[in-house]
Amino acid sequence: SGQLSFRRCAAQANLALGQSLAKGKPIEAATLLRKAIETLPKSNEKLDWADEIRQNAEQTLKQLDTIEAS
Repeated sequence: SGQLSFRRCAAQANLALGQSLAKGKPIEAATLLRKAIETLPKSNEKLDWADEIRQNAEQTLKQLDTIEAS
């Protein structure tokens, strides 16, 4: 559907931007990574692309936590 396609594109854009800002602007990066996760569809349907975006965003958020703690 169109809405699903929009959510995918928006989540991918937020993920990419968040990852690119991770080293220089971690607060802004974290905001965008959380937004990427929030943008994903909330359905019981298994969507491989949504799982991949979620995993990448969560992994980058964990790396940010490590950077901020050091």
